[in-house]
Amino acid sequence: SPVDVALTSIRFADERNGWAVGHDAVILHTTDGGATWKLQSREPDLYSPLFSIEVINSNQAIAVGAFGTIKQTQDAGATWTDVMAPAISDDKLHLNAITKLNGGSFAVAGERGLLGWSADGVAWKRVESPYEGSFFGIVPWGDKGAIAYGMRGNVYVATDASTGPWKKIETGTT
Repeated sequence: SPVDVALTSIRFADERNGWAVGHDAVILHTTDGGATWKLQSREPDLYSPLFSIEVINSNQAIAVGAFGTIKQTQDAGATWTDVMAPAISDDKLHLNAITKLNGGSFAVAGERGLLGWSADGVAWKRVESPYEGSFFGIVPWGDKGAIAYGMRGNVYVATDASTGPWKKIETGTT
């Protein structure tokens, strides 16, 4: 790695092309399956680590992080632009995870039960959440649904991540 910061997420578009993100808003890119990495973006003065990245294809990716940060590339990372998404970023809550759902849309999970959905990764809406704690991850489930998980063993599922409702899954752990 060309940086000495914590990396928090890695995703690949195919066997050769991928990205990693982390602290200092670092974005790394590989075109050789991870054998070598190139620094594409680093913004230590932003004080906003990136926590998660989702890859659409070898040219497009979306990264999310602290204080509502959302960045995207359309050109394999030659440029990274900020995504203005007031519905999920105006409260400056940490966006801890992003995932591409099986139907092609996107979902995010974050602090204070934040759940968001987007058809294209640019225009976002906040989804009503039954949970006030932090979500740390979200994964696709079914055709349009997702499973979000967080603190103290809390797990919620929705068959449609864009509308909910989100139902608690009892994990038997705290």
